[in-house]
Amino acid sequence: MELEDYPGYLIYEDRVWNKKKKKYLKNSLTDNGYYRVQLDGVFVRLHRLVALAYIPNPKCKAQVNHKNGIRTDNRVENLEWVTHQENLHSIKQVNRPFGWLYYENSHWQHRIKINKRKYTKQFDTQQEAKLYQLLLKYAFHRLYKIT
Repeated sequence: MELEDYPGYLIYEDRVWNKKKKKYLKNSLTDNGYYRVQLDGVFVRLHRLVALAYIPNPKCKAQVNHKNGIRTDNRVENLEWVTHQENLHSIKQVNRPFGWLYYENSHWQHRIKINKRKYTKQFDTQQEAKLYQLLLKYAFHRLYKIT
């Protein structure tokens, strides 16, 4: 599907094709866990391009939410248009202070940022990565005796 604001590019599911160079663009990961691509010298978040191309937005909502909270899961069925307020509510529901999960280089990754340092750990399955994230949350709550 042609990207309306970027006529030299096509989007197929969650990959962007450069018509002039006849190749897919490489995604890069932002510091806060979103995939982005560079279009005409400007970095654009991939989930927003997918939503613009495939998801109707009759109420003109401004933001795109990842329903499952995994910022690198840019499948159409995982994205939805939301208001800023709805997005804030969704972020609270997903609870990202204990890092985020994403799939890259044939492995599930868990990344967390503590005091401006990034820590990344690889897992073979999504279940292992989620369990690790859950253990971090449990250890934090035990350490600080939060109920």
